Amino acid sequence: MESIEVQVGLLPAFEAVFDVKDGSARIGSAWGDLKHVTIATDPEDTFRDVMRKACDSLGVTLTSMAREAEASIQKFNGQEVHDVHAADKLVFAAFRCADDDVVVHGGEFPVLKRDQRIASTEFIVRNEEGLIVWRRPGLDASMAELIDASSHGLIEGDPEMAYLNPTIPQGDFGSLGEWRSFIQALEILWDVVSVASVVGGATALTEQARRLLKQRSQETPEVVRHHSKAWSERGASPGDLFRFLISKPRSSEEIAALVGCSDSEAQALLWGLGFVLEESSSLWIYRGDPLAQFLGDSIDFSFADIFNGEEGQARFRDFVERRVGSYVSSGESPSKEDTEADIDERRRSVYERSTDCDILDFDPLLPDEEPNRSWFRRLWPGK
Repeated sequence: MESIEVQVGLLPAFEAVFDVKDGSARIGSAWGDLKHVTIATDPEDTFRDVMRKACDSLGVTLTSMAREAEASIQKFNGQEVHDVHAADKLVFAAFRCADDDVVVHGGEFPVLKRDQRIASTEFIVRNEEGLIVWRRPGLDASMAELIDASSHGLIEGDPEMAYLNPTIPQGDFGSLGEWRSFIQALEILWDVVSVASVVGGATALTEQARRLLKQRSQETPEVVRHHSKAWSERGASPGDLFRFLISKPRSSEEIAALVGCSDSEAQALLWGLGFVLEESSSLWIYRGDPLAQFLGDSIDFSFADIFNGEEGQARFRDFVERRVGSYVSSGESPSKEDTEADIDERRRSVYERSTDCDILDFDPLLPDEEPNRSWFRRLWPGK
């Protein structure tokens, strides 16, 4: 790959840490109103290398207060005091999208669509074998990696039109869950859906569930269990996998090649996570029918804090049972608003009680050959 040119736009600076010669643009400024510089760079240069050149060209430096703080840290660590370049204190990386200048919230300090996604610290890229690698620090990735990832739809925006974002993190960007609890949540979800498919009557949900079970979607937890170690070693949490899968419609073959599994495993994974295969395009569509929407929403909600840990798994089973019951009774998936209100109420109940809470009044599935259907009969005695 020949030398490339990267157009860099300077976003408003966090003035306690970064100085900008002649000042930076106002908050809410569109791309065309930002200060720009074009940087010539080699494909193997890192994005931080590009940002270093952009800082020099645009006059971005550390404030005297930030330099004094860095000197104090160096002395405390027994290091020789040395200057720190502004690019070494950058954290975020982001690239321009066509709709970045759309105003989401107006007012004196408007919020643009760009502002909702410019705080990225890590990206999905591909390794030399063509497999996706999660959690690649954006500033340490090479331009070749970023351009390749963009060409495969793995990152948002055009890496050759980049933002210089001189600010610092305002919070913690943590994982959305651990693989073990995610697998347990999937097992609980399919326990409940399987029971509903047997004793739920002739409703739209149960008919769809029966058809879906024939697609081997109950194998989803086993596929995740089999590959979770490799995915974790490549930087993925369950939330990372989920976000990648829903980022855009893809074919079974493309997903299998990127995540490193067989086509049949990719299909089982997708059926069970709330996707529907669109036959005309051979692409997987997230929440493509009522049952897929129900499954996708249930998995999305499984990342809520009150469903963590062993007690959280019990709460999640009760939560899914009641969602299934509501669907069977009404023929419609519970709305997102109602579900979020339910979770908020459960959260209040849990946090208000220092002893075992009594909101988990249900009969668990028994480890025998026949599923225990008592929870279904209790909640919907007419079924």
